Amino acid sequence: MQGKGLGPPAKGTKGGPSWKEKASAAAAEAALARETFQKLRISSLPPGDVDAPRWDTTFGVEFPDAGQTEGVFFVATLDGSYVLKTSQSPAQEYFATQFMKQLGIPTPQMRIIFGQDAEHGKIREALMTVAGQMDRRGDSESAHRILMRGFFTSSMPVMLMSFVPGAIPLGSASSSQVERLLDLSAPDRSSLAAARLHAAGRCWLADALLGFRDRFASPVSCREYQKLRGMIEQHGPEILQEGAPPTLFDQYGLLQGNADNLLLSDTASPTSDGLVAIDNHVQFVNSNCEQKSRMEPEAIASVFAKLLEETTRDGPLEPPAASVEFFQHMVRQSTGYVLSAAALCEFRLGALYALRDAADVLRWADTFLAELQKDAEAMECKFWVENVRCINGPALQQQGAIVCETLGPHSALLASLPEVPSPLPTSSAVQQPVDAGCEALGAAPGLWAALSPELRAALQADPPRPIPYNPK
Repeated sequence: MQGKGLGPPAKGTKGGPSWKEKASAAAAEAALARETFQKLRISSLPPGDVDAPRWDTTFGVEFPDAGQTEGVFFVATLDGSYVLKTSQSPAQEYFATQFMKQLGIPTPQMRIIFGQDAEHGKIREALMTVAGQMDRRGDSESAHRILMRGFFTSSMPVMLMSFVPGAIPLGSASSSQVERLLDLSAPDRSSLAAARLHAAGRCWLADALLGFRDRFASPVSCREYQKLRGMIEQHGPEILQEGAPPTLFDQYGLLQGNADNLLLSDTASPTSDGLVAIDNHVQFVNSNCEQKSRMEPEAIASVFAKLLEETTRDGPLEPPAASVEFFQHMVRQSTGYVLSAAALCEFRLGALYALRDAADVLRWADTFLAELQKDAEAMECKFWVENVRCINGPALQQQGAIVCETLGPHSALLASLPEVPSPLPTSSAVQQPVDAGCEALGAAPGLWAALSPELRAALQADPPRPIPYNPK
């Protein structure tokens, strides 16, 4: 008789789980994995070797906080963390970063990867693999975000940069963090705070030579700086918006600066004195817009002439350091903390070190740019060639020459500056034990130790592997 059977057992054949139970367990497992990976903060992981990334072990992608207008990705592999960036001006950023290094300013390690390089394709595959993993775990929103922001063609060079772990952007730092990392009650050139201030002072001079006005709010970057500051303090920022365009409001952003492009860290390393300059640019480019927005070279040189006169009169470590008071104001605007007079003296000393070294670095820059242009011609990348050609070397050299002319009367001062402090002791790497899971996946011990137990278990259960991403 039909319709009289007992039907299939509730738990499947032979007492096993039913298809509904299997589906429910799989969904719960995916939800747990999604939650575990969403808690990952790539900024907390140790950096990987920029010269030898293993892109096939990529397991995480993260985007920085709001404020980035170009494609920036934080990437986690089993070797460590990296920063990837696509930009409309990669050659300008690469040149400026190398210039900074020559002037003694800590910057991220950087390497350009071109479309014809096999590594370029591996990076794109790695990003799509992570998108596929996220989608499979039910995080389709993050997967789609990678697809939208992580898509770049083979014609676009990719900047690969080292990560600065545990970094604190100066503009986003708390008052207590600034006090701990950047201030000192008396000149102490052996402290890490002094090394950070020296690097910041060097960076101010470098930005001036490169024509870069975004990072520091100072008389170098803003016409009539003191006058506009006074107007704001008396009437509020609304006063700058009055009148027919272009109004003084166009200058307001230059009164704020972008201190987030200076990263503070707790420890020194072989490539950092506890402060790292990021997002560096040369603004001397062959563009009418850029040329119209520049300050006159003589006006910039006059700012450093006043600094030199002040230091010759008072001494390099004697307050008040009125010529660099803008840095105190800029830090107070961003963080609420008021740097001491001793801190300003150390910042000024960093600028003096850079002024002393400027002529040598400008000669290096002339040679380096010529080599960069020659190498670019050999690259099968039209975008890169045009980008390199945009850098206006003669304008950079003109700016540098006018600044260097101010040094003559102060040669004795520059020759007698306090010696640059000896390299600070770097934090020694702690030897991490290698457990079975770390060894089985081939993960770097330092990276494995930085992961949560839950994330280690998730990676062991679901190791990085290519997963096609087919967005619906």
